[in-house]
Amino acid sequence: MTTRDIIASSTPPSAASRQGEETPLHRRNVLVGFLFGCGIIAFLDEAVFHQLLHWHHFYDRSTGAAGLVSDGLFHAFSWFATVASLFLFADLRRRRAVRTRWWVGGILVGIGTFQLFDGVVHHKVLGLHEIRYGVDLLPYDLVWNGAALAFLLAGLVVLRGAPCPSQPGSRRPFRTRCSTTLPVLPVPRRAPRGTSQRRSLSCSSGSPSPSPTSSRAAWRCSADGQRGPSAERCPGSGARASAWS
Repeated sequence: MTTRDIIASSTPPSAASRQGEETPLHRRNVLVGFLFGCGIIAFLDEAVFHQLLHWHHFYDRSTGAAGLVSDGLFHAFSWFATVASLFLFADLRRRRAVRTRWWVGGILVGIGTFQLFDGVVHHKVLGLHEIRYGVDLLPYDLVWNGAALAFLLAGLVVLRGAPCPSQPGSRRPFRTRCSTTLPVLPVPRRAPRGTSQRRSLSCSSGSPSPSPTSSRAAWRCSADGQRGPSAERCPGSGARASAWS
């Protein structure tokens, strides 16, 4: 690996690249939440209205046996959507890419969309089943579709108010990892008062001092030849340069 590759890998991403990385993450959080919302509301619909209350089957235009089969398929769809969304959510957590508000907004939008689709398309357009039989359907339809609209609007409000990384002042939503770890330079301590030590590189022989390798490090030469923790030999003399702290 060359020096250019190390510098390129250690350079922090620009704002444009961060925005490009965050856009798929936000969409994925919304889609995972949407799938979970559709699965959980379908599961509650099938468990409460189909099995506990016995108000209807998913397909009521045939025999009772056909209705039970349709309920089983509907139940399988709800479980598949719920479990698949949980696996996708676990993958987001593993990648540290969970955006809670986007995920919750997607759940609310998924609940409202599925319930509104069920109340309009399944109940009225296709006529697969009604909410309840033998009663006035207007109050049930109003409550069912009204609740669906409330969930849908709430989800859109949450998504609209979610923080966007491209906006100035928003918190950094993700962490970056450098492929190369750069060394940490030591920070010199201030010399105690009353000493004549200078933050420069000087040799007792009077030879020209080399430029320090780092602007954050200071060196001094000792005439007694003692080698410090990180000492270097001064050019042209037998004295040694040691880091002072």
